[in-house]
Amino acid sequence: MASNTLFDGIFKSKFVTQFLNKNTMIQFGKTFAIGIAAAGCDFLIYHLLIKYFKLWSVFSSGASQIVGFWASFLLNKFWTFKIKENFLRQLSSYTVLFMFNLAFSSLAIYLLVDVMNMDEYFSKIFIMGLIFIWNFVLYKIIIYKAKGSSK
Repeated sequence: MASNTLFDGIFKSKFVTQFLNKNTMIQFGKTFAIGIAAAGCDFLIYHLLIKYFKLWSVFSSGASQIVGFWASFLLNKFWTFKIKENFLRQLSSYTVLFMFNLAFSSLAIYLLVDVMNMDEYFSKIFIMGLIFIWNFVLYKIIIYKAKGSSK
């Protein structure tokens, strides 16, 4: 019975309930669609830089991520979360997150591809999936949160 109380307590917490509602599911779907489009561009540029320009996988990964930065930021800001204010604050928070993601993915690509000899495409997709998950949570609770809102 104690485990049910703990389980119920977790699902009734403010943090969890903000993710278990219709609005958040719509936001998740929009973020996912933007993520797929950005990932497609990211992956295409990554592929072109590696295959045709013969550039290093770490450089190619970083360059391809930069391409999707602005499109992803603006689409999430105005279409997904519909936040018109706080542009500079959100841009700076998004930039910090982007820089963390860039550093993490560059290190992870290096470790998976160059050190562990894993497939460079599988590695890229795996890392992109991890980044998507923590990005949505941080978008929802920090970056695109409207002032005075618990969206």
